[in-house]
Amino acid sequence: MQTIRQYISLHIIHPCLRIINRCTPKSGKNIFFLPHHNCKHDNYDVISYGADNTLCLINYMLREKRYDGYTFYIVHYEKEREQEYISYCRQINPAINCIFLYAAVTQRPVFKHLIAFYHCQYAFASDVYYNFTSKLRSQTVTSLGYFTPFKSDDRHLTDKRFDQLREYYNRSYSYQVTTSKISSHIQCVDKGLYWNRHLALGFPRNDIFYAPVPDNSIAGQLAAYLQIPVKKIILYTPTYRDYDTSEGEKRSVFGFAMDKTSMASLSAVMDKEDAILIYKLHPRQ
Repeated sequence: MQTIRQYISLHIIHPCLRIINRCTPKSGKNIFFLPHHNCKHDNYDVISYGADNTLCLINYMLREKRYDGYTFYIVHYEKEREQEYISYCRQINPAINCIFLYAAVTQRPVFKHLIAFYHCQYAFASDVYYNFTSKLRSQTVTSLGYFTPFKSDDRHLTDKRFDQLREYYNRSYSYQVTTSKISSHIQCVDKGLYWNRHLALGFPRNDIFYAPVPDNSIAGQLAAYLQIPVKKIILYTPTYRDYDTSEGEKRSVFGFAMDKTSMASLSAVMDKEDAILIYKLHPRQ
């Protein structure tokens, strides 16, 4: 049974938005970008972009001359840094017009964002939780993905709260980018998005790991900074789920109790191998 709010949204607001969209002139050189709303909490943005697929894609496209003359509408979550973002994009490519649209932390584009979207033939978002049901068939909306669905709390088949979301996935999104076919299968069943809309292309943010590093510069910079020889670099980036709690007791970043003796043993191995261990805490920790 529909609530009054659902009825108003479906039978009044949605048809009005469709009419506005249909009457708005569009250009294939206008692109709408909606990064994940966790940008605000996890401290990433168009400048520090490596954690978000949409932000990575923006930075790739800024460096491609074929997008000269395009207009990028970019949603952001740090109002006081808007001019900094504009300057950053202009410095990379002044031939691309970047318009930044502030948003509070939300999963729904506000009206001014929808108006910007209505001027675009293409849009990219970092997940499928954003409502684009007022889009036209001539508009292509792609979710670039946010996670790989291999943890139990990333699957919602029995979660009734997601039933309403599944209703608008197929009306909102033309494509869903995934990291593999098995990931496509899981998300297809979980989210209800048609199978032929899944593209196992990999995440834009993972391309960073394949970028060439000239002359092993990272190891050289670390060796100079630490004043020790560095032959091996081990990077550990756990999710907060790995070390949050265990039977009510706090755990260390390593996922188990690390006393002074264990730390000394680990350090001895690192010294012997001329290796360093870098671990990055999850923002929630």
